[in-house]
Amino acid sequence: MSEATGTNSPPLVVRLDPAVREIGMVGQSMRIRMRSWAGARELPFGFVAAAPVLAWLGAPGATLGELRHRAAALSGGWPSVADVLASLARKRLLAWSYGSAAEPPLLVEPLGGRFAPDYDAVAPEGRRLSRFAYLRRDGDRLLLESPEVDARIVVTPAGQALLPAILSAGASSSLRDPAVEHLLACCGFLEPSGPEPADRRTWPFHDRLFHEETRANVSGRLQGGSYRFKNEFPSPPAIKPAMAAERIPLATPTGPAGSAPLWSVMEARVSRRTPGKRAVRRDDLAHLLWRVARVRNVLKDETQDVLNRPIPAGGSINELEFYLVAHRCEDLAPGLYHYVGTEHALEPLRAPPALLARMLDFASHAQAQQGVPPDCLIVLAARLPRLGWKYEGIAYRVALMNAGVAIDALYLVATDLGLSPCAVGTGNSALFEQATGLSPWAETAIAEFTINGPA
Repeated sequence: MSEATGTNSPPLVVRLDPAVREIGMVGQSMRIRMRSWAGARELPFGFVAAAPVLAWLGAPGATLGELRHRAAALSGGWPSVADVLASLARKRLLAWSYGSAAEPPLLVEPLGGRFAPDYDAVAPEGRRLSRFAYLRRDGDRLLLESPEVDARIVVTPAGQALLPAILSAGASSSLRDPAVEHLLACCGFLEPSGPEPADRRTWPFHDRLFHEETRANVSGRLQGGSYRFKNEFPSPPAIKPAMAAERIPLATPTGPAGSAPLWSVMEARVSRRTPGKRAVRRDDLAHLLWRVARVRNVLKDETQDVLNRPIPAGGSINELEFYLVAHRCEDLAPGLYHYVGTEHALEPLRAPPALLARMLDFASHAQAQQGVPPDCLIVLAARLPRLGWKYEGIAYRVALMNAGVAIDALYLVATDLGLSPCAVGTGNSALFEQATGLSPWAETAIAEFTINGPA
């Protein structure tokens, strides 16, 4: 019987993490070896009190009630079992399961030292499955995860029959299972059924998930420059293959003559959405792209070639590609162009005019300028495999930060040139994919920016 729910059901069972290889005493310290550690670690004297509990946590584990019963037989002054388990959980020495069978239907895997179940969680009346919880496949496993929980529930093949009960938690359904709901409550996967706090309501699911997955909030997730594919396949090239045979050379600025001081440019910068007195000129675009997007040099490296541009980028990978949708531009025909930073030239790309008109129309609507297309739309596309080959868990976040840097540089240079610049709040990457024929897995639009002539 589950001690917290009072139901005839498999209880929450705690056991040593399967990665624990050795536990022993060395003087007044406890020595621990885990599969993921290079050597042994010694825990301080305070953990000696946990020795009896650790001895009881071999296979198949024990319930909290069983541990408390055994602890009661020890001499007085012994600390709370729950406190001991919390200390062990912070060291990531524990794992949990639903039931004590040799192959439990549900496993609870901690993702960081902050996780410890609420063993005494009351019956989850008035609670439901969190709107941030989601189920996904990872290899041959099914995982229930949430950005609010530093652990995940692994649904084993034996536990797939419990999926309806998991997904029905808190709902008015005959599929509800009190024992499953108790497990979800203990692990933090339930939320109150009533009104949601205002601050929490403002977070859509994807924003909360993206934030938690790309920050170092959970120690169990690998993030950063792991080069995880280094021994599996080569990095995509720093310079992408040509998209067209033709090149339209652009004028090269001769120097900073006429450029205003940075202070003045930053003070003068404003977002201008409407076309100016005259159309933007090809030389304007040439100057803008030279100062922001050109490739100064390619740096060869045994691991991964990188690029040097006037703007900074994470790891100098410079995965961003710059595209132009020209609408009203002196000395440049309307159409779609790719900027070749190594040559300071444009590649004209074949794209249906109607599709380009939709891209311009989308941008004008996003800027509340319906029916007034910009002179030129700059599309920033990210070659995510370039970043993902090196960076684990943060590639898309790095690409967005790089795009932000590029947008700020476009603003400042355009202002210095007397043009009318404005970032676009949202864009349609599907239209970009149709216009270029590029696979979204290889390269996808992540930001847009409009350029008009002088106000």
